Amino acid sequence: MSESSERRRTITQLQQTVAALEAEVAERKRIESALRASEAQLATELADMQLIQRINSQLIEEGNFDALYQQILDAAIAVMRSDMGSMQMLYPDRNELRLLAWKGFAPASAAFWEWVRVDSGSTCGVALTTGERALAPDVETCDFMVGTEDLDFYRLSGIKAVQSTPLISRSGRLVGMISTHWREPHQPAERELRLLDVLARQAADLIERKRTDEASAHLAAIVTSADDAIVSKTLDGIVTSWNSSAERMFGYTAEEMIGKTILRIIPPDRHDEENFILASLRAGERVEHFETVRMAKDGRLLEVSLTISPVRDNSGAIIGASKIARDITERKRTEEALQEANQRMDEFLHTATHELKTPLTALQANLQLADRRLQRLLAATPDGPPRTSREALESVTQLVARNQQQVRRLTRLVNDLVDAARVQAGKLEIRSAPCDLAEIVWEAVTEQRAVRPEREIHIEHADGLEAPLRIEADADRLGQVVTNYLTNALKYSPDDRAVEVTLCMVCDGARVARVAVRDEGPGIPAQEQKRIWERGHRVAGIKPTGEGVGLGLGLYISRQIVEGHGGRVGLESAPGAGSTFWFEVPLPDGSVL
Repeated sequence: MSESSERRRTITQLQQTVAALEAEVAERKRIESALRASEAQLATELADMQLIQRINSQLIEEGNFDALYQQILDAAIAVMRSDMGSMQMLYPDRNELRLLAWKGFAPASAAFWEWVRVDSGSTCGVALTTGERALAPDVETCDFMVGTEDLDFYRLSGIKAVQSTPLISRSGRLVGMISTHWREPHQPAERELRLLDVLARQAADLIERKRTDEASAHLAAIVTSADDAIVSKTLDGIVTSWNSSAERMFGYTAEEMIGKTILRIIPPDRHDEENFILASLRAGERVEHFETVRMAKDGRLLEVSLTISPVRDNSGAIIGASKIARDITERKRTEEALQEANQRMDEFLHTATHELKTPLTALQANLQLADRRLQRLLAATPDGPPRTSREALESVTQLVARNQQQVRRLTRLVNDLVDAARVQAGKLEIRSAPCDLAEIVWEAVTEQRAVRPEREIHIEHADGLEAPLRIEADADRLGQVVTNYLTNALKYSPDDRAVEVTLCMVCDGARVARVAVRDEGPGIPAQEQKRIWERGHRVAGIKPTGEGVGLGLGLYISRQIVEGHGGRVGLESAPGAGSTFWFEVPLPDGSVL
């Protein structure tokens, strides 16, 4: 082989060797680049997984919900390599999503998407409707966004791509939405979406926990603020919870009762009731509206109504009881008061029947007697009316006068019954008009003097009040009050003692006129002075010196009339010292005094 040929072969071999070396170097560089990319990818994935793990740890440790929402959202933006994001909670009653946290887009967009409905042109609205992830790699070419306000707000915030992933609870319910947004058209990678799904599960758990905490807090608030005592106990009768109403009702604090037997508040003679209750609970039975007696810390016995329900664990086994105790002591007292009222009504009706029958019987007897006497006078001679003696005519006149007195008494009783019924129905009418209070008082006194000429009634006008005293009032009704006061005074004071009536002005922060009627009767005990204005009330042991005891309605009606005028009634009395009944009515400006 020539020297030149050998040289060419050597050069060729060297070129081949160099090419092989260059190829080896290139492959090594490619491998090293791939390794670096793989390491970067692994580092990124490791960082993403560490981020998710950190979020998971924070969820386990609990904390501020709003801060956790924001951390999950930040993690979602990081793993999706997006520019913006939002997180929402579903409100089932409205079937709408409400914004919980957001980052990156314009505040006006945040305000627009504060609530998102199912008919929204956003990916959130579509995902809410379908329950599946909605993707818009380019919002300008997305069919369901064309011509919608949502597209306008995407443009406002510079959003070119968006995805929304439903948050599904462990029970399979949609509870919210998490979305990420990009400033350029973008198609998320499958790996990114898988990581987002992990965050979505964490977000769903967080929302569920918030709702559970809110429900528990709401229930706790109900238990704490309830008016009824709410107590839980084991099947051995050991108290496990004791709310504030139980503390108020029974006097024991929670610390004093929790861990102790419920028998502490059960009177010894009722311990067998607890055995019956516990037996019912073990059988799975609910005890409702069981009325019994329980004992407070200070020894007071309380009337209570119990509702007791079995408490079950997750497997359905009965592990204890929940008890609601309602204090019905006041209700029992009210029932007793209703019974007393019914008894008083029966007594009232009995008295009313007697009082009404008495004048009717007298009227009937007097009329029969008058009729017989007149018939005898007419039949004395067959030729015409006899010459009647003065004595015979006077006897008939007296009978008529007595009948008139009974008629007045009967009329007063009937009027009192009618007025009492009107008051009870709220239909007692007060028809005010200009009138003279001095004249009203004078007419009532004059009438009673005519009815009882043998009695002495003095009237005094203080400070020269004989002049007209102009007021706006129902003259007939105020006259009725004065008459009621006078008839009571005449009825309950000795026949030889005068009754005094005064009319005066009182300036005690307001200008009022006062009418007072004083008697020298037996007086009224202090404990009876408030009740005497009640309907049908009569003071026990005090009997009238005159006609019947009456129905006990006069003072009750008088109070309603005076208060209907914007005034007030009162009484000053003491046993053995007589009584002064008075009333005051306001004076209009410009009244003559």
